[in-house]
Amino acid sequence: MNNIFPMEYEKQLFPFSNACWANATVAAKHFGKLTKDWLKLGSTKNYIREVGQELDIEAYNSKGEISPLLVNVEKGRNGGTWIHPELVIEFARWLSPKFARACDRHIKNMLISQNRTLTEDQIINLLTYQEPTTWVYQVVLPDVVYAEAKEAAKGSGEKIHQYLKPEASKLVEEQLKAVTMLANSCADYKDFEARCMSAFGVRGQLKLIYPAA
Repeated sequence: MNNIFPMEYEKQLFPFSNACWANATVAAKHFGKLTKDWLKLGSTKNYIREVGQELDIEAYNSKGEISPLLVNVEKGRNGGTWIHPELVIEFARWLSPKFARACDRHIKNMLISQNRTLTEDQIINLLTYQEPTTWVYQVVLPDVVYAEAKEAAKGSGEKIHQYLKPEASKLVEEQLKAVTMLANSCADYKDFEARCMSAFGVRGQLKLIYPAA
């Protein structure tokens, strides 16, 4: 999953995708449980079938395997069992009522935030600081793409995003939203650095969000 919007709960970050899918593996581990145990429950299977029916998705195939459109196993960074937004709260209740409420609030905030589209001027303004690199470009762009765009913009007075193809610009915009949402909830610079390191796994520059004094 890309474009992670982490939720902080009990001083730990829990990954959510930009489509509001949640990493159930990370959440279950925090509470000393296993996602597979929840998936085996009869009540869970009935709930998944109901969700599948509402969404016009075949919840289980002939072998009894859950549709990847509802539960998907990812490998690599942010790997684990990811569950559909319609399953998140039900799963979270199994872990903890308090955690379920936190997930509910986080998903609502994400949906509200995503309904606010950034204007071109806002995107450009966010990219005018000295080093808008690691937390945005180097998280979503392959090294070779970032290097080529940086070289193309060198000495032109223009910004890197102006040399990106539409699909790459879209990734950058989504990452900007993720970083901005995270920064808005940070207490200070160290808090921001720690959360970004946990969410994105790379070291970045606070200048992306806050202009240098």
